Amino acid sequence: MEKEEILVRVVKGDWRTNETLFLSEPVTVARALEMEKEMVPLLPPRGSGDSVLVKFVEDRGPDYDYMSCGGWMIFTHREIFLSVS
Repeated sequence: MEKEEILVRVVKGDWRTNETLFLSEPVTVARALEMEKEMVPLLPPRGSGDSVLVKFVEDRGPDYDYMSCGGWMIFTHREIFLSVS
């Protein structure tokens, strides 16, 4: 018996306003992790005051309120690295 792969959606949202800024189609967990990495350069820099967060959550259909469930995972801001001379 072949095991069915779990599909997830990648969600990017404003944590303060609860606004969904991006909701992917259902994708595999491996693809979701790739998508999150692709989004890092698009996140606000740390210290900017913006609260954009990215998570992935099991697919529950297009009408599910993904912003209301838990699971905020990995990225909130991109780090800015300064070189010291």
